[in-house]
Amino acid sequence: MDGKFLGQTPTSSRLARMITSTSRRRMPANGSQTKYMEILLSLDNIPQLHNILCSCFTWILLAGFVVIPGSFTSLRKLQAKTNGEIIPGSPAANAILSSVAETSVTVVGFICMGIGTTGAIWFGWRWRKNYVWLLNKLYMPLVLNGLAGVISTLTNVYSQQKGEWRTQAIVAVTVEGSVLCCTTVLFSLYNFWLLDKVKDEHDVTGHSQV
Repeated sequence: MDGKFLGQTPTSSRLARMITSTSRRRMPANGSQTKYMEILLSLDNIPQLHNILCSCFTWILLAGFVVIPGSFTSLRKLQAKTNGEIIPGSPAANAILSSVAETSVTVVGFICMGIGTTGAIWFGWRWRKNYVWLLNKLYMPLVLNGLAGVISTLTNVYSQQKGEWRTQAIVAVTVEGSVLCCTTVLFSLYNFWLLDKVKDEHDVTGHSQV
């Protein structure tokens, strides 16, 4: 039996040829491609390494969002309970040592956020003209990661810290909220305006050839 009936999927090059042959039916008379077809065909030209790195940067950013809320402590409450007296080997001293370790975790979390944000900005600029790739590989994951970070921080502040907003929590929720707002705006811009615009141009060109 022919292999094409055994559920085999076409390779990326075959898929590109299929898209190209289909699009020719609705191309202008001069044979030029619409911008929407150029975007689809250019997906095959994006290096696989860029897909992997983009996923890594978004996951690194998410790691920072998840790590930071778990490192919040409240030394002021601790000193109030011990009247400001810290005795070596006491529970208060052990708690302070633990807070130092948690501060290191906070630093690691902010470093992850910085690395992830930097990588996301670079990929957003590098592939700014490929709307489909940006939406699927970058902006949608960033929107979800930013939302997860904001929820994680709010949950930690109001459940573990009794609503006490310390500097770390304020900085964290500011960064997370900024990522969420910026990527939501960019996602909406690319999905509901730029991409729709090139799709409409493609449809108009196709119908004019029918």
